[in-house]
Amino acid sequence: MVETIFAGLISGGAILLGVLLGLCFKCKHKMIAAIMAFGAGVLISALSIDLMNEGFEQSQEPYGMGFRLRHLVAQV
Repeated sequence: MVETIFAGLISGGAILLGVLLGLCFKCKHKMIAAIMAFGAGVLISALSIDLMNEGFEQSQEPYGMGFRLRHLVAQV
């Protein structure tokens, strides 16, 4: 419970910090697009890893082994 509250405070603080930086500094549209594209890629990657791990745990078939190997290599 405490970890959840702490994580929520950190993420909420990051949002507020981003808003303040966005109001104080003007960025080029290309920079904003690059930051948003990076964030979208991270979200898609996290979602695919989470869904693939859940499917692998339910099936226990070898087709998920390649994905797990790729995940381990990406973490190193």
